[in-house]
Amino acid sequence: MGAKFTVNAFGGSTNTVKQLTMTVAATETITVPAGTFPSYRVEMTGAEQPITFWVTTAEPHRTVKMAFTGAPVEFVLVK
Repeated sequence: MGAKFTVNAFGGSTNTVKQLTMTVAATETITVPAGTFPSYRVEMTGAEQPITFWVTTAEPHRTVKMAFTGAPVEFVLVK
């Protein structure tokens, strides 16, 4: 845990380049409609709104859930 990656991303609405930082915060077991998966919880900052991703620990490292901090919106793997 604690791996941290910083990437540059172009923001089309602001016409600027932003630095996005992704940090592997924890390993968690998460249940979504597609099943239960051991996952890395990855927190992304630097965008307009922080986002949390849960990515499977096993290859091919699929994203099984994505949630926007402070918003009632999330995406989950269903199949």
